[in-house]
Amino acid sequence: MTTELKLPDLGGDVKDVTITRWRVQEGANVQAGDILLEVATDKVDTEVPAPIGGTLLKRLVSEGELVPVSSVLGTIGETIEMTADDRPATAETTADDETTED
Repeated sequence: MTTELKLPDLGGDVKDVTITRWRVQEGANVQAGDILLEVATDKVDTEVPAPIGGTLLKRLVSEGELVPVSSVLGTIGETIEMTADDRPATAETTADDETTED
């Protein structure tokens, strides 16, 4: 089962946040409570923990992006739930992608 990664409650006055830094790469295993990313508001900077343990399947927002507090930031689940498009590139797949025929 896939779980959406959302912001914790930051208070009623906060409308949007800036994604300042992802600490975890797609495909990484995480435990509940691990810090996944950092966000900034006009009042405070905060860390966003993993709500559950599993694999960070997809990051849906980028560093530097301004997003509403209701946004889904990513998804966490089991590795078997990743599609080919979700899997991070490896050196082997990158080399295959760059191969051209003469």
